[in-house]
Amino acid sequence: MRLLLPLLPLFLCWLTSCSQQIGGGPAPTARASYLTTSDGKQLSLRHWNLQSRPQTVLIGLHGIEGAARDYGNLGKALPLQSPRTTLYALNLRGAGYDEDLPRQGDIGKARLWMRDLVELDTGLRARHPEARIIWVGESMGALIALKAAAQSEVQPDGLVLVSPVVSLDSIPGWQLGLLRLAARLTPWARVSLETLAGGSFQATTSSDHFSQSETNPYHVESYTLRFLNELAQLSEESSRHADKVTAPTLILHGGKDFLSNPRQISNFANDFSPPATLLNFPQSHHLLFYDKERDAVVYELLDWVNEKPQGTN
Repeated sequence: MRLLLPLLPLFLCWLTSCSQQIGGGPAPTARASYLTTSDGKQLSLRHWNLQSRPQTVLIGLHGIEGAARDYGNLGKALPLQSPRTTLYALNLRGAGYDEDLPRQGDIGKARLWMRDLVELDTGLRARHPEARIIWVGESMGALIALKAAAQSEVQPDGLVLVSPVVSLDSIPGWQLGLLRLAARLTPWARVSLETLAGGSFQATTSSDHFSQSETNPYHVESYTLRFLNELAQLSEESSRHADKVTAPTLILHGGKDFLSNPRQISNFANDFSPPATLLNFPQSHHLLFYDKERDAVVYELLDWVNEKPQGTN
């Protein structure tokens, strides 16, 4: 583990933001507070603006060191700006609200995240058969939603990617190779993100990441190497997945987000066919839902949801 410390700081910085068919198995259920998955796991949900017959349903996926509650600012805006929209946000397996405490900070394979998303979509379509379903992913959640949209037989009616980390170009290939090897040899080995990152970084205009995240009730002390390796692969594959997405797509990016620069995000948006809609917020950092332009972020997101014709970017 000592060898990893000087080799992977950049990799861990972006993580702290952040072609097997998906689906099948017993039918999942989505209750008001929990998703019960096909493997019997219960994942808690937060919801806003609940309605019996919504026109649109948003499914929110949070980032690493995040939780479903991160969608609160979006959810609170619904009654005024998008009154016929309901938002369900999922607390991801392996995150801080996973009730299986030993599995917090761990994931066997990234496809489990994708399967959970698809099963939540399936359950909500059964509950709201007339509603459009739009997936909204933030940071790590954006990469999960992207891969699921590219590979699943269940397709969203729209895809919103908030602060996706779409490139690891700044990290030498041999360092990523070392991570893959370490994850293969000692997949259960754990390390804290702050230790590997060698310090914190600016997450919003007024806060740095680690001093803020360590006070959260859903803070995860350490992550397994296989968890980190799965995330690295999601980022490396992002451009390839974009080309396979058929749903209309919106990308939201902060101009001061050092985890993905404007050129990388612009190139990524053009990987979609047709190109995704890209909106930049020049004064914001990585955590768009919490930064100084958060009201504009929420407004533009919901404006796109309200106005976007199905099947077009």
